[in-house]
Amino acid sequence: MLRWHVQQGLVPLPKTATPQRMVENASIFDFELDDEQMSALFALDKGEGAAADSDSFGH
Repeated sequence: MLRWHVQQGLVPLPKTATPQRMVENASIFDFELDDEQMSALFALDKGEGAAADSDSFGH
C-alpha cells in the first residue's frame, strides 16, 4: 500500500516502532506496481462514507 501511494505522487506516513517493520516500510523504492496491480488497489475504494472517524468513534 505504501508503494501505491508513492506511485500516485503522495507521501505516505507509516507509523511503527518495530525495527523490522521500519526496514520493510523503507523497502518500496526498488520495484513498481504494474497497471493491473494499481487498478486492483484503486478498486478497493469504498468511498468516503466507508471510513469511520477514529476521533469520534475511538481507536
